[in-house]
Amino acid sequence: MKLTRTMGAVLTASTLIVAAATPLNAQLTAGDNVRLTFQLIQADGFTDPDPRIGDVVNQFERLFRFEGYRLLTEATVLLAVPDEGDSSSARQGIAASEEDRFRMQVVLEEREGASRLYLELEEVYTEEILLEVGVNVRDGQTVVLGSSKYDPDKPTLIVAVRVNEAG
Repeated sequence: MKLTRTMGAVLTASTLIVAAATPLNAQLTAGDNVRLTFQLIQADGFTDPDPRIGDVVNQFERLFRFEGYRLLTEATVLLAVPDEGDSSSARQGIAASEEDRFRMQVVLEEREGASRLYLELEEVYTEEILLEVGVNVRDGQTVVLGSSKYDPDKPTLIVAVRVNEAG
């Protein structure tokens, strides 16, 4: 399933696998639920370490040249792992503050034995698409989906997702 693309700046990002807590062949199982924990992380200008994102910050420092990182907000989406050729989806709002509100469209597909996650992240007030990306995922992974500067007066936004089968 393709996400609808609207007008606005779209960043299609390459992905980085941050950590694999399970073996590389730990595929998601159709019929089970998967918990997707999305972390919206602000970059630059934060000198104190944020222990809630310490595991991904170590990897960020290899890719990005920001002065620091902090967790802006976190959201969890629970989806059923679909059968081969099918998909499941969810749409969820995320509020970091009154001014910082986002909407996520999340789609999980099963194609040719692989689980593919699609994410579209939109800024609510401007309806600007900040990030549109698809990536294959496995149970136990944390994946950095990309980054976007959603406001010139605000720090860069980085999106990381943790994938865990919920049983």
